[in-house]
Amino acid sequence: EGTFFIFGSPSKSDYLSPTYHLWLSLKKRLLITCCKSATGQARTINTDDKEPIRQQMNEKMEAAESKEIYKQRKVIVEPVFGQIKNIGFRGFSVRGKTKTSGEFSLVCAVHNIKKITKAIFKGVVCSEFGKLVPIQG
Repeated sequence: EGTFFIFGSPSKSDYLSPTYHLWLSLKKRLLITCCKSATGQARTINTDDKEPIRQQMNEKMEAAESKEIYKQRKVIVEPVFGQIKNIGFRGFSVRGKTKTSGEFSLVCAVHNIKKITKAIFKGVVCSEFGKLVPIQG
């Protein structure tokens, strides 16, 4: 079983108990280690003028609607670049912004076609009248 410490004003009988002395020594130790700065002065907590805005944003983010919207931001695109690199694309073979843009578009199109083909073979989607639709079931 754990020991419970009651914070507040102790009664006269508490001053004699070993639990109170343990509590007092812990309190002193915490005050010495936690509440003093390196110079020995009491620590102070300062906030800047942006703190009310942060608190307002924290309250806003606790709403269910905000959480639902924020979930969409968790989707990241970095794995796609890693997958493209793994298939062998390490650099452009042409020069110039227009040409490299075209080459990268071609690489991305090939990547997407591979993903669609894989989804069809795994049975995740099927081609129905030229459209990809999820398989029901």
